[in-house]
Amino acid sequence: MDNSSGNAVACIDIGSGATGLSCCHVHNQSDPTCQDIFSQQDGLLQKGCQSDHCVADCQNARILYSSLVQTNLNGSGQVPIARYAACVNVPAIFRSLSQGALTPNFSSAAQQYVSTNITENSLQNITSTVTDCLSSTCRNSRNSDLCYDNYCSPVKLLANSTTPNITAINGCLNQLCYSGFSALPYADADVVGIGVGVFDSTRILIIC
Repeated sequence: MDNSSGNAVACIDIGSGATGLSCCHVHNQSDPTCQDIFSQQDGLLQKGCQSDHCVADCQNARILYSSLVQTNLNGSGQVPIARYAACVNVPAIFRSLSQGALTPNFSSAAQQYVSTNITENSLQNITSTVTDCLSSTCRNSRNSDLCYDNYCSPVKLLANSTTPNITAINGCLNQLCYSGFSALPYADADVVGIGVGVFDSTRILIIC
């Protein structure tokens, strides 16, 4: 397991409260983490991209942060978490695919959900969608000093305009999810953020 997300193909356990991340790297694709990420049974993309429009869905904040009725009609909340985790990783997975850096098996598994011809504009939209909500949530929290400057500001969450900083997103989510009431917004039906439960299509489902 490599806990560094720098130049990683993809990482799992984002926002789980763990101090480090489990990441797959190009130079060590025999790592079990890579097998977990690209498994076609229960892999990162297989769990998170439950439609045929993964890249489009990752650009749509309403879809990304909303609930999805599960087969037993009693959602556990795990589907939005899995979808967010997949979307955060899509830009880096695309880079590895487009560079021919993945093993044939991993490349085949990834291309079921991530094509090799995604536009830079789409990557920018995905990056914005997975980071803006976190920054807004922190900015509207009861104690924004706890999370904004050091963890959740846009400059922290971006590796560049088309790629999220997964290490920073992990740190931001951990601050928001494990800081008690201080990181939650005040009760307000108009607040949109990861700390707001979903009751209808206008509110955002909590993802931690």
